Amino acid sequence: MDRTRLVVALVGALCLGGAGCSSRNNTGDGDAGPADSGDAGSDAAVFIGPGDLHLTWTVNGMPAATACAVAGAATVEIQLSFGGTMQVPCAAGEFSQTGVLAGQYSIGTNLLRADGTAIYRYTVETTVQSGETDEASVDFSPPGSLSVRWTVNGSPAASTCATTTAYGVQVQVRTRPNMTVTCGAGRVTYTNVQAGHFAAHGIAFTQDSHTVNEQDGEGDVPSGDTGVITLDFSAPARMP
Repeated sequence: MDRTRLVVALVGALCLGGAGCSSRNNTGDGDAGPADSGDAGSDAAVFIGPGDLHLTWTVNGMPAATACAVAGAATVEIQLSFGGTMQVPCAAGEFSQTGVLAGQYSIGTNLLRADGTAIYRYTVETTVQSGETDEASVDFSPPGSLSVRWTVNGSPAASTCATTTAYGVQVQVRTRPNMTVTCGAGRVTYTNVQAGHFAAHGIAFTQDSHTVNEQDGEGDVPSGDTGVITLDFSAPARMP
């Protein structure tokens, strides 16, 4: 599909059924909140009319012009949230699209070999604003792991949870499924995570599923290594 037809399909899909031209950024980690109704006019203006998208990529942290060949990469397949797919020579290192309807997008970026098999499949979350050029980027480097750990009232979860009303913990991380474990587990680990900056939202809850406390944290996942985010929940003591 050529770029003009892709934009037409994109616009039609976004506005189909009166869906509007903006969307809430649901990152899956609880860091998206309700719009500020007291400033609705300025918020709405961000999403009126089209903007431009400029996507760039590196391979193993190096310029695509030279690093693609070393990695055996031939093309980058780009998948927009609504619309078709396109392939761009990996060595080009960039892709531009004008006239993109303003809004929030998850862009699939697949690094492909010459035979079409994937080396990496990564997602770029970005926002296109009206009348502006959005600069998005992705580094095709080996993934890492993310460990979300927690304490309760400043003490290790393994020894403290049982003395409080905190029975379980649900962890929410952008682009990843929610994970729910017993409070005493003290951690959850996500593997095969695209390197980058992540936010985690944790909810400690009672045995009958009432929320005890919520905490947020941020951290970086390095390529080929493990990033750590630590949350410190507060919870009342369990009644004897």
